[in-house]
Amino acid sequence: MRYNIQCITSRFIDANCYIIRKDNCNIIIDPCISVKELLKYGIKEVSAILVTHGHVDHIIFIEEVSKYYNCEVYFSKNCKEKIFNDQYNLSSMFSQPLNIKELNYKIIKDNDLLMFDGLIIKCIFTPGHSSCSMCFLIENDLFTGDTLFDRGIGRTDLYSGNILQMKESLNKLNKMNTNFDIYPGHGNSSNMENQIKHNYQFNSLIK
Repeated sequence: MRYNIQCITSRFIDANCYIIRKDNCNIIIDPCISVKELLKYGIKEVSAILVTHGHVDHIIFIEEVSKYYNCEVYFSKNCKEKIFNDQYNLSSMFSQPLNIKELNYKIIKDNDLLMFDGLIIKCIFTPGHSSCSMCFLIENDLFTGDTLFDRGIGRTDLYSGNILQMKESLNKLNKMNTNFDIYPGHGNSSNMENQIKHNYQFNSLIK
């Protein structure tokens, strides 16, 4: 199934916003880019917004984008408390609270399959960086949020982070498939093969 992946890096903590384009269907993963910026890239319609986790750098424009494009937002059960709580989503830490009040959302869980215009997205629950972390798999492309980076992993010392859960989640990803391309929440894209060869933090936690 042919689709395109476009990455736009936010000016706020260099978070990655991914746009999955298939025919007339656009899926946004982590709405950290404003509507004005999305329109510059020709994004006139959005079918859905997927959230890897509820930290401010990944959801800073979630309310604006979802309202403008009139689309549903998908995130894990544990993400809800963070999105609507500025202490938990860390926006208060940066002195720019999000104050999110209304959001058209759906809760997703591990192994759920989402389908948009024939595009099938598998939801993979991967707590560790945050208790709400979710990865998204489209064919051979794995969107890892802040769970797994190119030659790094997400920190576990923030609210609801847990190193033991991170270990379990990384082992889960490692056992799935070593041929995935990975698209992290920060930094460059890579693949699982390179992480197995060169990612010390990843290798120190997988069995």
